[in-house]
Amino acid sequence: MDKQQVVDELVAVLKEFQTKMGYDDADAVTPSVQPHGGLKGFQSDITPPIARRVAKNLGHQIPDDVDIVNIFVSEDKQRKLTIDESADRFLSRYGHKGATNERSSGAEANHREPPQGGEEASGAYAGAGCDANGAAPAHDLRD
Repeated sequence: MDKQQVVDELVAVLKEFQTKMGYDDADAVTPSVQPHGGLKGFQSDITPPIARRVAKNLGHQIPDDVDIVNIFVSEDKQRKLTIDESADRFLSRYGHKGATNERSSGAEANHREPPQGGEEASGAYAGAGCDANGAAPAHDLRD
């Protein structure tokens, strides 16, 4: 996969997600848009299904046990990235050329969510839109 393929696929997948989520700004999805702040309702929690869908569509699935980072912000989390810039981040993390597909030294771990609850925690916080296991409902954003 190359950068232009990733850019094209990110644009296509984000347009699809905006439409599925009921937003009227799918036409605003271009390589120069910053999804955070530039697309209605865009939240970090949809980054994993987007990254997985892009990888799958490009013939390079991301293993289920890989923790997906938010490719739409810089590694230091100080800057929102455009789709074009996000493609570079995607390729460096999940591209098939020597990517480790793992977070580096925990630097990006727990970037926003509190710890997930489980049975032992009496189902404490599981995240907005998530079930008790911390997984997003499969009904509207997955294949």
